[in-house]
Amino acid sequence: MAAARRTHCRGFTLVELLVVIGIIALLISILLPALNRARQQAQRTQCLAHLSQLSKVYLIYGNDNKMCAPIGYWNGFWTGYMINTDTAGKTYPIIGTLYQARLLPEPPMFLFCQSQPDERFQFNTPQNNWPPPRKSPAQYIRASYFTRPVVKWSGNAPVNNEWPRWNKLKDKAVFADVMAIPSTSSGPGYRLAIHGEGANIGYADHSAAWMGASSFQYYLDEVARQSPGPSSDLYLNESDPDNTTGLWGVFDKR
Repeated sequence: MAAARRTHCRGFTLVELLVVIGIIALLISILLPALNRARQQAQRTQCLAHLSQLSKVYLIYGNDNKMCAPIGYWNGFWTGYMINTDTAGKTYPIIGTLYQARLLPEPPMFLFCQSQPDERFQFNTPQNNWPPPRKSPAQYIRASYFTRPVVKWSGNAPVNNEWPRWNKLKDKAVFADVMAIPSTSSGPGYRLAIHGEGANIGYADHSAAWMGASSFQYYLDEVARQSPGPSSDLYLNESDPDNTTGLWGVFDKR
């Protein structure tokens, strides 16, 4: 009878395992930056779409309200990102005007950017609950974007009751990623590089574009240096007829 043949299963040696692990680690190191860049680009594109959609909702509001654009800042503070400011649900300044007019979907995800690192400007976090009204006196409800500081607000309406007209803004920048907040400009509220070292800007003509931070870094640094009470000219210099100075002047199309 022929001798039975034995089949031996040879395992990997330690050296072979180390080589395989090294190859896998090398591939990860090569692919990970590319994957991160792809994710950032996807989030930037989504954010640009958000700004375009926000502009269109503002136009709908304007068509029903003599072309008024509820943009600006609230009670003298840099709060162009506000949705709700009271626990009773009565005060909806700035972007909150759209919520009060029932023009926002539920939930209004186009008001929030996935790249935003600060929980105060993210959707439905302990520091930014949804839906309104806010749940505690120390908490506000905010969007991930803020608006052009054209007029000062008090309560639900501008102090002088004069909103800018949407059809007069033309190619002006009206929305942007939250940045350079005076009271927190050295902390999370000052962080800007959430879209590849730059920011997304939305315009009144419903377009949106990414802008490199080098174009406006001077104003961000000055806001941080002068905080908590920086000059309003760092945002929009109303004495400059061409609006070529100030943060929002830089945002405007050339």
